[in-house]
Amino acid sequence: MQGEQTQKRREAEQHGASGSASEVILARESQAFDEMNIVEIPFALLTRQSREIAELQLSEDGSTRLVAQRGHYLPSALAPRVFLSLMWMCKAQTGFQKSFTFGVRDLAENYLYRKRSYRVNNATLRAIEHQLTCIAHTRVVSDRWYDVARRRHLTIDAALIDAIKVLDEGGHNSPRLLEVTWGSALYESVTSNYTKPIDLELVSQIENPLELALYRLLDRQLRGKDTQRYSNIQQFARRKLGMTGKTLERGGRTSSNYVARQLTAAVDRLNVRGFSVRVEIDKTEDIFSVTFRRQAATEPNEVIQTDPVAELVRIFQRAAHGNVDGKRIGGRDRRNARGWHNSFGFEQSVWMIEWAVAHHQKRSDEPLYAFAGLLHYASVAEGAYKRKHASPTAPRGPVALGEREKKELWQQYFDWALAEYGKRFDAAHTRRLRAQVRKSADNPFFREHPQALETHLDMMVRYEKVVAIGGLGEREFRAPGSRTELTELLKKAHGVDPLVV
Repeated sequence: MQGEQTQKRREAEQHGASGSASEVILARESQAFDEMNIVEIPFALLTRQSREIAELQLSEDGSTRLVAQRGHYLPSALAPRVFLSLMWMCKAQTGFQKSFTFGVRDLAENYLYRKRSYRVNNATLRAIEHQLTCIAHTRVVSDRWYDVARRRHLTIDAALIDAIKVLDEGGHNSPRLLEVTWGSALYESVTSNYTKPIDLELVSQIENPLELALYRLLDRQLRGKDTQRYSNIQQFARRKLGMTGKTLERGGRTSSNYVARQLTAAVDRLNVRGFSVRVEIDKTEDIFSVTFRRQAATEPNEVIQTDPVAELVRIFQRAAHGNVDGKRIGGRDRRNARGWHNSFGFEQSVWMIEWAVAHHQKRSDEPLYAFAGLLHYASVAEGAYKRKHASPTAPRGPVALGEREKKELWQQYFDWALAEYGKRFDAAHTRRLRAQVRKSADNPFFREHPQALETHLDMMVRYEKVVAIGGLGEREFRAPGSRTELTELLKKAHGVDPLVV
C-alpha cells in the first residue's frame, strides 16, 4: 500500500501539479480516521482562546489531566481539527511513519479546509503552526490510556507530538516545511489500528468545538451499540468533553442544567447534519443522568427530558391552583416532592396528591400555596390509596398520564398509523406526498445542506402519512390528561383504540 501511494505521488509530481498528490490520495475517504484514546481523553480546550491556561483536570483525583510545559499554554479548540487533519495527511502520504515532513499550506488547503470555500492566509497558517506547537508542549497524564498490544489500560505521561522541526522557513516562491515526530504512545496505538474511521463530509460542516467533541465521542461509543448512558452529566462534560467554566464549577442542579442545555443544542445541530442521535436527560436528582441513543435517519430527532419530581410539583400546582404551566418550581417544593417520589413512587404520588388537595379543599377555604402543605395529609392519603386499591372490584378513577408514558404511547400510535397507511395507500401516493413536502422545503438552508434536506423530507413524509389516514397530531394526542380520555379520543378518530388492537 505504501509503495502504491509513493508511486502515485511521483506520477503527480511528474505532471507538475504541486497539490495534486494530496488530491489523488485524499480521493480515498478511507484515509480519514481518529485515534480511540484521544477520542475519550480530550487533549485541548473547548474555547477558541486558550486564555493562558496551563493545566486542565479531567478527573476528580487528578489522575487524568493536561499539563503544558513551563512557558507554554494548552491547545485551543482549533487544535483537534489541526491534529486530525495532520494524522489523515500522514496516513495518506506515508502510511503513517514515525516522522513526517509536510507543507503547512498543503495541510491547510488540501486537508483541514479542503471541503470549505475558505481562503487560507498567512494568519491562518501561523495559527495552525501555533496549535501544533501547543500540542507538542502539552503532556497527557492519564491512567486510562488503552494499550492494544497489552490489552489493558496503562498510566502514561506523554506528549502526542515529540518534536517539530522547521526544515524550510519558506518564502515567496517556496513553501514552509515542517517535520513532525509523533509521540511514542500515539504512534504505537495508530500503527496497532486502535482507530476508527471518521465522516469527512460531516466533520467539514461542524463549526462548534463542543459539537465536534461530542460527534467524535458518540460516533465511537455508538458504533457497536445503540445506547450509551452516563450517570453523572457533570462528570461526563468534564472528563469526556473537557468542558470548563464558572457555571460548571458551581455544581448541583445549576451545573446540571447548564450542561444539559449545551448538550441538547449540540445534538440538535448534529441531527440537522444527518448524525441522528436522541438524547434523554433524567432530571430526577440534582446530578442528572444522560443517555444517548442512535436512531435511524428517518426517525424524528428529539430530546427527551425526564423530571418526575418536577412533574409531581406541577400536578400539585394544577390541582391546587388551576393552569400554572410555566411557573417556576422552587427548591423547597422540589425537595418535598422528591420525598414523596422516593417513598411512594410516581403513580401512587400522583393519586395521593390529587386526593390530598381535594381533601384539603373540602376541609378549608384557605388554598395550599406550597407542596409542603401536603405533608400533613401524607399518612391519610396513603391510607386512602391502600383502601382504594385493596379490592380488585373497587371502581377506579382516571389515572393521570405522565410525560414519559405519553411519549411511549405516542410512539406506539405513530408506528400503528404508519402501518395503517401502508395498508391503504400505494407507493405512488407516497411519492406525491414527498413531492408536496419538497416544495414546502424550498429555502436557502436546504439548498446549501442537501443531506439535511433528505433527513427533513423523510421525517415530514412520515407525519404526512399520519395525516393521510385521519390520524392525530402529536400535540392533539398528548392533550388528554388520563388514559380513559385518550381512549375516547382515539375511538372517536378511528372507531377503535389502536393502542390495544
